Amino acid sequence: MQEHRASAALIGILLFFSASFAHALEPSGLVQHALEQLQAKRYSLARSYLDPVVVDPRLNGVQRARAYYFRGFAFFADGLYVSAAQDYSQALELDPDNATVLAEMGRLYADGIGVEKDPAKAFSMFQKAARSGNDMARLYVGYALLTGAGTTVDVDKARYWLREAANAGHVDALVQLARSYRKPLADPPDLAQAEALYKEAAEKGSIEALVSLGYMCVDSELGDRDVGRATEYFRQAAELGSPVAQTALGFLYLADQRYAAARKWFERAAATNYAEAFAGLGRIYQHGLGVTANRSRAFQTYSQGAALGDVESQLMLASMQLEAPTTQANTEAALHWLRLAAEHDHPQGHNGLAWLLATTRFDGLRDGEAALVEALRATAIVRSANTLDTLAAAYAETGDFDKAVATQRDALAMADTDDAGHRPEFERHLQSFQQHKPWRE
Repeated sequence: MQEHRASAALIGILLFFSASFAHALEPSGLVQHALEQLQAKRYSLARSYLDPVVVDPRLNGVQRARAYYFRGFAFFADGLYVSAAQDYSQALELDPDNATVLAEMGRLYADGIGVEKDPAKAFSMFQKAARSGNDMARLYVGYALLTGAGTTVDVDKARYWLREAANAGHVDALVQLARSYRKPLADPPDLAQAEALYKEAAEKGSIEALVSLGYMCVDSELGDRDVGRATEYFRQAAELGSPVAQTALGFLYLADQRYAAARKWFERAAATNYAEAFAGLGRIYQHGLGVTANRSRAFQTYSQGAALGDVESQLMLASMQLEAPTTQANTEAALHWLRLAAEHDHPQGHNGLAWLLATTRFDGLRDGEAALVEALRATAIVRSANTLDTLAAAYAETGDFDKAVATQRDALAMADTDDAGHRPEFERHLQSFQQHKPWRE
């Protein structure tokens, strides 16, 4: 105990003399020491050197702004985002045109870190920084103009700023520039230009470009669907650690019945908590693809993906709940997952939720008005025999049997071309509606 107290006292004395020495230095010396500590990632110590600088009366506004910026950076690096925002704001009050500080403050507003998220304010700051030559700001402005983040979409202006950022060496700008030549941003698209830009970005180390090239091959954007080329692009990106590519590769191998390879890549992506990988793994365990079928493990795996927001996992959980014995608890659980899928504006989420709300045998769970809202949204996204059948059931549950009958006839007409297997079931629904009876599952 005595030795511990002596050590603590010694440390206190050293800190006292260190602080005293720091305060005795000229502002330029303090800033230099702070920069050395920043480089060494000793952020707290860097701030201790900068604390006296920001209040030193000998500094002019630009010099003080520079000190506030460095201290703000040290706060940011330590995860103290509110303090970082405060120092960046002080720096901008003293030097409103500082492009570096504008870009950093813009990033805080864009992500809602340390300040309330404000995409419009972020765009304004980034735009001002970009016009002053900040390359990172040029990239953001280009991206914002492509996506409408805090501004109006303007693809031509986006390309200008992205080219500026790309010329300054930002590989991500090449990726976004390539994206601007694909649908829906370009109509008609220039897929040759997109491919060339992605390839240039890939040669410069962009994993995202490899993934995008893979999807272009899968989605037949470069001619006929080319699974071989897609597999190679995804494999390269997967080996570089991309969970997106690992999952895409897993699904290609799954379709090719290479189950062991598919499971390997799904597991690698799932280890990073990449949500969509769990849907692939769940399918393997549910159907026994290369492994012994294990419904319990499939359910657990889907649950992990669903909790991370994966829509396919949420839909599979709902399906598994409805395949189980029909109880109110299982139906409530299915409704829960379908609601989450619908929140992603997924047509199957809307349609499944509408069907269950309109037709469940449990009186306390039915809701005709809510079913109608969901069914209308499902048909707006995908107008098919199935979604029209659901819409008819929703009309019937609200008591509008005339619309139910008319809509069910539309479903039957469409079933003749794209869903003939369900025609007998659809006809039973029509008979029920004609008798002014809602359908019950």
